Amino acid sequence: MSIDPHCYLPILGRKIMRARAERERPPDHAAWTPLSKPLNQCTVALISTAGVVQRDDNPFEQAERDNP
Repeated sequence: MSIDPHCYLPILGRKIMRARAERERPPDHAAWTPLSKPLNQCTVALISTAGVVQRDDNPFEQAERDNP
């Protein structure tokens, strides 16, 4: 199952962004820069787009996207 990344846009915006994505060509190779020091001496950040909440927070709702 895949989720349309443009599902929250208005219809015209969705069409424009899809057309733009089709025109763009993915890079031939991934950029890679070797570490200059050992990993245990580096600062690492983990970035996520997950809807993670604490137990006492309101849950992330997707009902609007699932039932337009």
